[in-house]
Amino acid sequence: LLSATITTVITVVLGTPLAYILAKRDFRGRAFVDAVIDLPILIPHTVAGIALLTVLAPNTFIGRPLSELGIYFLDTIFGIVAAMMFVSAPLYIKTMKEVFADIDPNLEKAARTLGASPLKTFVKIDLPLAARGMLTGAVMCWARAISEFGAVIILAYYPYTAPVLIFVKFMSKGLAVSRPI
Repeated sequence: LLSATITTVITVVLGTPLAYILAKRDFRGRAFVDAVIDLPILIPHTVAGIALLTVLAPNTFIGRPLSELGIYFLDTIFGIVAAMMFVSAPLYIKTMKEVFADIDPNLEKAARTLGASPLKTFVKIDLPLAARGMLTGAVMCWARAISEFGAVIILAYYPYTAPVLIFVKFMSKGLAVSRPI
């Protein structure tokens, strides 16, 4: 519950502006960014875990400086959150991209002509209109995160998340022990 909630909060904070930019701005490389966001949905989740392990292990380009700061991804909550975020954030971002794309641009233009800055327009117009979509996307992100197995078991086997614990108990003691979990 904790790691899925942390994952969702981080995804909402970082994914909302990204989704807005993808929905409202045209820039070079936009199609590439959109395709990269889709990638975790398309690949098997154990492959996602191996990819994360390749990038976040302590002896890698990204993992080494983070491990020097005391941030380790192997068998820690950081690894669990990273794995959950990798596979669940695309659901939130894609949802919010569609929500922002559906907001009438005339409302934003009216706010801008009345003197609102782009940030104020985003906060006062776009976010309130997108609130229901944000909730829907956040629930989907959280539900996907809490159920993640493949990427988590590769990157952060321990501490056990519920799906990993069920798998471990099933493999070691059978259905009778894993069913109550």
